[in-house]
Amino acid sequence: MVQIAAAPQHQHHQEQCYGLQTVDGRPIQLLSSSVSARVIDFACEVVLTQEYQSFEQDDCEAAFLFPLDEHAAVCGLEVRLRDEVTVAQLKRSEEAQQDYAAALVAGHAAQLLEEKRGDVFQMRVGNLKPNDKCRVCLTYVADLRLEDARSVAVVLPTAIAPRYHPTSETDPLPEHLRVALSITASFEVCMSSALVHVHSPTHPVTITRAAAPEQALVTLMAASLDRDFVLLIETATPHVPRMISQHDEQGHTSVMLSLVPHITLVPGPGEFVFVVDCSGSMSDK
Repeated sequence: MVQIAAAPQHQHHQEQCYGLQTVDGRPIQLLSSSVSARVIDFACEVVLTQEYQSFEQDDCEAAFLFPLDEHAAVCGLEVRLRDEVTVAQLKRSEEAQQDYAAALVAGHAAQLLEEKRGDVFQMRVGNLKPNDKCRVCLTYVADLRLEDARSVAVVLPTAIAPRYHPTSETDPLPEHLRVALSITASFEVCMSSALVHVHSPTHPVTITRAAAPEQALVTLMAASLDRDFVLLIETATPHVPRMISQHDEQGHTSVMLSLVPHITLVPGPGEFVFVVDCSGSMSDK
């Protein structure tokens, strides 16, 4: 059973470390991480696949905290555990947590995906048995931003391939966690006008141009995410208005309208006004 819980609004959380750990803080080995993405104009669909394995001596519950762009929305979750594949259901937070707790009490394998903040999701995996391998496929969609007025930017955060650290000098990292984790990624690019330049300023990538001038395949092979991965896609006419429609099997139609104005500002003198509040009225806030 997998549940996706809708988070209550206006909650504040302290900064937390990303990665997969038991609920009492012991790290669990992440074996592999890969990304498959489709970039269509100013939108992208990303499928993040991760596999990890428990080396705990007893059954445990694990929590994996990971970041998402603030403009992203999770639209799918699939978990394979002990040769069983489960697909997420969307429920209200309270109902999903109750069902998850009931599944743990009954001894069933269960997962719970929760939005902790607008840009952070946490997945909990219950009843993870010793040496269990668990594969998670998370799908999300996101709006893309325009860099330097001409290039669409696709960003993968470093934390999707977490690096584990010892808790202290006297508590070294277990041997099975001393693995340099790398990630592979592929991006199918389909823009509304011809591609002018596609490159990554952060990692070496392979660019394979398609027959159509608007399309290309970008591949990132076994790269270490010691910094965020950034892909820049420059097109011939980034400021021309366009509309893209998509139809599903149920006959529904979705439309995306992109308006990116090109405004040239005339340099001129500016005036700045600084207002300083010395009343002390906010001293207790």
